[in-house]
Amino acid sequence: MLAYGKKRIGPMWSAIDDNLMTQPTKTEDTTAVEVTLDLSVCPMVMEEFEHIPASERKGPIIVNEKTGLPFIYQTFRLGWNADFEAAGMPRGMRCRDLRAGGVTEGGKAAASKDDRRKVAGHAKERQTEKYDRDQTEAFRRVMKARTDYRSKNGT
Repeated sequence: MLAYGKKRIGPMWSAIDDNLMTQPTKTEDTTAVEVTLDLSVCPMVMEEFEHIPASERKGPIIVNEKTGLPFIYQTFRLGWNADFEAAGMPRGMRCRDLRAGGVTEGGKAAASKDDRRKVAGHAKERQTEKYDRDQTEAFRRVMKARTDYRSKNGT
């Protein structure tokens, strides 16, 4: 979508079917892995959708309230940074880190690596491993296991 000479991108209502299913296209230029999302099981998404009458569900889903158009990169970035700071998130974290956070949190919640790979749109399990940021917890689990082993075996 072009407006005011700027390219604007983002999710469109037309990409969501009547059953609240959607297939984002993030991987179409890379792995071509298809990802299907059921938005009806996403509580925060459903909470937001409740505020939007069905008659207004057309065009872009996320719009700048000042322009009625999707955000341009710089405006989105500035808003993201302000919200991020207000939420007390660590400096240096980026919007893209949320995807890795989802992979990591899914692992902590005992979702299988294969399921997390599919949801992330990764063609290979190795890529999912790179996204999993549970290194500190993995270290703690290994150290606990070693300590428990030593205690149990008197070493």
